[in-house]
Amino acid sequence: MFSFVVKIGDKEKLVCICLVKDCLKLTYYLENIRELEENMNTTLIIVRKELAPFRRFLRIACTNAINKFFSKQGIAKKLSIEILLNIAGTRQIKEAIRRVVPADESEALTIAILSRSENPLEILERLKGMLECGEICYRIQADQFILERIAEIYNISREEIECTYAGDFLEALEKCLILRTAMLYLIK
Repeated sequence: MFSFVVKIGDKEKLVCICLVKDCLKLTYYLENIRELEENMNTTLIIVRKELAPFRRFLRIACTNAINKFFSKQGIAKKLSIEILLNIAGTRQIKEAIRRVVPADESEALTIAILSRSENPLEILERLKGMLECGEICYRIQADQFILERIAEIYNISREEIECTYAGDFLEALEKCLILRTAMLYLIK
């Protein structure tokens, strides 16, 4: 798990991100995410596990979404959808779901938006129980398959990667992902 705080005026939101594995009820709750959010009493977003190595991108996408949503400049009427759109780098909800929500999988990256007073470990344990997961994994390594899969999902071409100033493929790909979320509010 990694977490960070986003300040919105005098309020603070805690964002916790972790990988859940061997989940028996992941597909059910993806179809009924509202029920899961109500049971957990928090904002939850479930995205592809392949995004786990891109911590800086996830932090930027979540921070942008939270700031835009609470300043009433966002695209969506729900915070979870605003974050989903930012992570997907698109203004279209159907496209965002197609791009970043895992389909028929037993592993996923979960993002929980909490108030600062809540205990993130307690929330994640409750989430693990509700999704009937075997474990919560705190780190995923970025292998070549994962990187190429993300480039394919986001339609990032080899040429775009090659013309991005970066030390390696992972850094270049992450910079391209950050650009996708940055462009979201510029283009209407």
